[in-house]
Amino acid sequence: MVNWTKRYHLAAIALVTSSVLAATDAIGGEVPDTQRLREALAALVGEWRGSLTYIDYGNGNEYEIPLATRHVPNADRTALVSWNAYTDPGHIVHTVDVLAVDESGEVVTIAGFRDGEATVLAFRVLAFERLADGWRLVLAREGLDDGRQAAMTRSLELEGDRFVSRKRVRFADEEASFERNRVQLERVEG
Repeated sequence: MVNWTKRYHLAAIALVTSSVLAATDAIGGEVPDTQRLREALAALVGEWRGSLTYIDYGNGNEYEIPLATRHVPNADRTALVSWNAYTDPGHIVHTVDVLAVDESGEVVTIAGFRDGEATVLAFRVLAFERLADGWRLVLAREGLDDGRQAAMTRSLELEGDRFVSRKRVRFADEEASFERNRVQLERVEG
């Protein structure tokens, strides 16, 4: 089990900040202003419980596992830090994600940390819209998924005290896309 110390998290946040700056040069597009996106993401601050449903590429089966998440803002409120605990069969997996909107509002960078390894992904903002009691944000990127070239979208939707994130994948050598994973959460505090 990973010891998630405060020092490790501060180092992770510093790494994300430098990664965001490097990633923003590579992607562009027209999107709403940065402050509006940051304010929308701040609505996620709090404790959440629910599930992660995903396709295991090893066997092609779909699995659903419990998920607990705590979202907190970073010190200057320019990023959202998520502390996650997945109840995988036989053990609990702890991860930390940092989601940051660049200064242009055109790129959202998500850095994930698990077992001492970091993954940093930059997404173009495709769409952002206000809903009656929340918002919807659609992100896109191209890169590798399961070692294959793919186009991916991630939609994040907050509606009241319910949050849903969906990742869709379309491999370069296939016509159709499919839902790779889905997070469904209910706010329990915050």
